[in-house]
Amino acid sequence: MATTSTALVALAPFPLLQSPHSYVAGVFDYYQNCSRNPNQPVTFETWIEVFRKSIPTFRAHAAKGDPDKAEQFAVDFDTALNALLANPRQELPGFTAQPVSCATLCHVREKCLHNLGYTDIFSEVKQTENKTALKLLPQVLQDLDQQPNPTAALEQALRGVFAGNIFDLGAAASAQRYAAGQGAGFHCTLEQLLSRPWVSESAPYIW
Repeated sequence: MATTSTALVALAPFPLLQSPHSYVAGVFDYYQNCSRNPNQPVTFETWIEVFRKSIPTFRAHAAKGDPDKAEQFAVDFDTALNALLANPRQELPGFTAQPVSCATLCHVREKCLHNLGYTDIFSEVKQTENKTALKLLPQVLQDLDQQPNPTAALEQALRGVFAGNIFDLGAAASAQRYAAGQGAGFHCTLEQLLSRPWVSESAPYIW
């Protein structure tokens, strides 16, 4: 069942950040085209629709707690997306939406849920998937230990992070696979990751 509460959660910055107050989550905003293919630009409208496609999954999980509130969430988030689509650089009262990026749109979506009393609509899914992930952990650690050098091990670890992060019920394709009982398939996803260079190639800075 979706978790609901009116309690506020105090957040703290990650302690290893050198400048927490100037840190910006994400490497690009959605005003620019981040596509590597000039024939297939990724526009602001593209990103808005990506988040719009997440509404059915969020509504379904929220409805396990309260169907009426779930419907209201869908209306509220859709309204916020439409407002940004009409005026991409406007501030949305009650939200932190600027500059529009993955982080800020996630914030708007979560704020729509929190305004209705939800704290974590995916709590049951997380518990189930955490148990599955722990079963995979020994093999993942063994794979890292078998890498020929520390640089290769770090890159393999990064690829593992990417593969794990692809399992996101906020993404319509992942949600459809999960609903069909296909799960994330960590090792399968790992093998299907795109080769480097990645869209945002910052790996050399951490070697």
